[in-house]
This record gives sequence, structure tokens and C-alpha cells, in this order.
Amino acid sequence: MTRAIATLWAGVALVGCSSPSWVDGGSLGSNPDVLLDVAEQNVIGTFVSAQVRVSSCKAVKQVQLLEHDTFLTDVPYTAPTTTKQLVAENFASRWRDGGLAFAAQLVLTAKVICDDDRTATSPGVNASFFPVNSRLSLGTPAVPDLFIAQGGLSDLDPNVDVQSSTATFIGCVNGETTKGLALTNTKGQRVTLNEGIPFACDGTTQISERSTLGTRWVLQPGLGAYVIDQNLVVGKQVSGALQRMGVASNGSAVFWANASNEQQLVKRDAVGSQDWQVTFAGIMNADPVLDVSGGAVWSAAWQFDTGARTGDVVVFKHNLTDGSLINGAPRVIHQTYDSSINSPIMPQVTLSADGAILYAPLLTVASDSTLQTSIQACSTAVELCTGTARKWTTLVKAEVQLVVPYSKGNLLAALGPKVAWFLNAQTGAGLNNGQKPVLPKDGLQILGGQPGPERDFYLLDGPVLGAGVAVFPTEVVAVDSPESGELYRFRFGTGTSAANGVYLGVDEAGQLWYRVGNDLVKPHPWLKQSGTRRSWYRIAKGQ
Repeated sequence: MTRAIATLWAGVALVGCSSPSWVDGGSLGSNPDVLLDVAEQNVIGTFVSAQVRVSSCKAVKQVQLLEHDTFLTDVPYTAPTTTKQLVAENFASRWRDGGLAFAAQLVLTAKVICDDDRTATSPGVNASFFPVNSRLSLGTPAVPDLFIAQGGLSDLDPNVDVQSSTATFIGCVNGETTKGLALTNTKGQRVTLNEGIPFACDGTTQISERSTLGTRWVLQPGLGAYVIDQNLVVGKQVSGALQRMGVASNGSAVFWANASNEQQLVKRDAVGSQDWQVTFAGIMNADPVLDVSGGAVWSAAWQFDTGARTGDVVVFKHNLTDGSLINGAPRVIHQTYDSSINSPIMPQVTLSADGAILYAPLLTVASDSTLQTSIQACSTAVELCTGTARKWTTLVKAEVQLVVPYSKGNLLAALGPKVAWFLNAQTGAGLNNGQKPVLPKDGLQILGGQPGPERDFYLLDGPVLGAGVAVFPTEVVAVDSPESGELYRFRFGTGTSAANGVYLGVDEAGQLWYRVGNDLVKPHPWLKQSGTRRSWYRIAKGQ
């Protein structure tokens, strides 16, 4: 939002000069006046543009800029209205020594000192500043609303192949005249557009990670899936009421087909003909996992017996080559009984990368009538999650809906609408800094999360706009390591559209990219210090 340069200004500072730098002819008998304003109050960019105006001061000796009464900088005052760009370095001491959080509410003031030593301080101006490496503003969307980031490896190795050299972004564009799958670059240019994709894309479109063949699978829930190459050229296709998807590094994919008359497990190779589909019993409640080295497909289903009033979580292990069951009948890992007229609550479970462990967030009601979640890690090698088959149990005194393995399977992010916990995957121990959960604030709820390449994780929070209303995230919370706690959080927009929200992707070099409204934002990168990968933001905080 642009404010008039008059009453408030949040980011100018004036450097002391050996002689007055500007004369306004003000009366020496009156007190000087100084007004401060900022061009934008919520800055996600490289600088805060601030303006200062002084009157009733015959000559200005110095103007200082302060934040919460703490000196930031001084700058030359060269005109009746002087503009100053405040960059990250101006706030370094506040972040490092003052405990100021990135994008926190700032209270900026300007203090004027006249040549006769009379002084005055402007009214405080509220602003926030989240410093980034760059922000590309074109006036139109620089990247698709929701995107996958890829490439970026030239930042690590200049000899990588062209496909991986620079960061690009793949996502759905669904404008009035242009509809299809698009590939854009860091300049906001559309490199490729495929308007002839088999199924119209939208906000529910899912795009897999890139395989070693350079291919990706694109799932359009309820309609089908197809393969794309690096130029968005469509390859193999499969139609049907496909819902969940799992993709292996070699390009093979497995889907759950949820047709009204039959559920199926469907396997397709990106290249090749070892395709199959088999009947699948129950509602799939985990994304399938392809263990290429073990030659298996792992999946889980929810089976509810209306007569016995039991709900079972059943694990299937199919042969990756022909779809036949391995090790006999599927195993019941969890069984829930409900004697009321309501059905047991189906948990959304997660399988480890090799299918050996199933993570189940089981929602229960505590004695004080609050929701709590028992997160259990269960072996899939034996029936039921009891005795030694249960690796560990962690109780979270809040609703947890999803468990996300990351950091090569060593960490788990346990996510609910109002809470995020990080757990040791081997023991279930909570790793959060100070044993306190990461929470959304001001009525927002957690909408999703994005793992980084190592121990970092990024939460996307947004508002509750009502049933059936599309919501875009409005807040990002970054955690560089669970033990270190929250690294930063920033907000943008109302969440009613992509232009009023935020989104993110991580390229193959580990660089984070944000869509902020219509703009493409590159935050400050991770750096190597003594062989250790550290965030610029953690270093800036002096930690």
C-alpha cells in the first residue's frame, strides 16, 4: 500500500554533516517539525523506502532514524523531502542484539537536530520488513499460482547439464485466454506453454518430483494422469478416477483409482510396458510408496465394518513388476472400535520410504474433552501395532492430521490445523525448541508444509474463509532446524486469491522461492560455513 509523504514515514535516516546541508528559512523561535513516512508498510523486499520532511529549522544539522527509540542510522538531509532506502544492514544490530524478529512490527521515528541544536522527533510509523535477495515485480504473475521449482544447480556446480542449470518453475495457468501447463524462468518469462494437456489443470493439480529420466507425472484428481518431459511434452497417459499418487525415482508411478463400482491400484511406467492394475479393497489413506530396490509397492487402506463397528488400517505389499501380493494377505495394523452411531475417525497415515514403518496419527478425546492425538510408529511386518511391533508412541495434546517424513526419513513433521511438532523418526521424541509447538497466530490455521533439503521445513498458514471457499496461504513460517526453533515468519494478503497470498517451492539446489502476490521473491540463500549449511537469516540473528 502506498502512503502519502506527509504524516508518517518509516525508513529514512540522515547522516551527520560538518555543516548544515539544507536550509528552509524556518523561524528560530519555533520548535522544528519532522514528519516520517514509508512508501509501503509491509515490505517483503530488499529495502524500506522512507521519506522525511523537516520544517521550522533554519538549517538541518542531522537527522537520525530510530526503531523503538534505538538508533539505526543517520543520512544526509539534502532536500525538503529526502528519500532513503533502508537495507538489511541498517537493521543488523536490532536483529542480532535487540532480539527483533524478521518481519516484526517496527516503530520507526526520525529525530531532527537543527544547526542551533533544537531537536524534535516525528510521530512513530508502523512498518514491517522481511529482507530478501531479490523481488521481481512485473505487474502480472511472474510464476504460476502454484508451482514446482526445479534446477538451480549451476549455483553449486557450473558444469551441470543445461536442464538443471538455472531455476525454472512448472505450474498450471488458468487465465481467461491462456490455459494449460507452463514453464517460466526467474525473469518471469514463459519458456514453454502446453495448452494441449489431456486434462484441464487447476488448483488441485499435483506434479511429482523429477525422475532420473527427466520425466514427471502430473495427476489431475478424478480425471487421470500423464507424463511430461523437461519441455512439457506429454507422454504416457492414464484416464480414470485417480486420486492418490506415488512416484519412484525411475519414473514409475502408482495411483489409487476410486471409481464408484471398484477401487484399483494402477501402476504405470513413464517409459516401458510393465504396467498393471489390480483390485484394491478399501479407501486408500496413505500415498503409495514405491520401493524400487525391494521390488515392492506399499499402500494402506481404511476398511470399515458396519456390523462389527470396527475400522481397520490395512497395509498391502504388491510386487512392483506384476502387481501380485507379496507375503500373503494384507496385514491389519490398526483396529478401532466405535460403539456409537458414528463411524471411527479414519486417520491419514504415512508410510516410510521403504514401507517398513507406518506412522498413524490417531485422534482421541482427552478426559477434559479436548482433542489429542496419539502418534504411533508401527512395523508393517506383523499384524497389529502392539508389543515390539509398536516402535514408539507420542502423545500430542492437539489435533494432528498428517505426519510428513523428511530429512531422508530421519525427521517427522506432525501437522494439525493449529499445531506443528517435529519428531525424531526413530524414537518419536519431540525436537521442538523448548519443547513448545510452532503455532499459527491471529486465527490462521496450518494449510500445509514443505520440507527443505536437509533439516529445514516451511509451514504455510492461511485464514478460514468458510466451507467450500478456496483459500490461499497468507503466512510462511520457516524452521531451519527443529531444535533451533522458528527462523522467521512473514505475511502477505488476505488469502482470497493467488494475487492475495503466498506460495513456495524449493529448487534442486535447495534455494527457496516464494510467490508473493504476483511477484517472484528469492529469499537470502543458505550459506556454507566450515562445511555446514546455514541460513543467512540465522547468521544475521547472530546465532
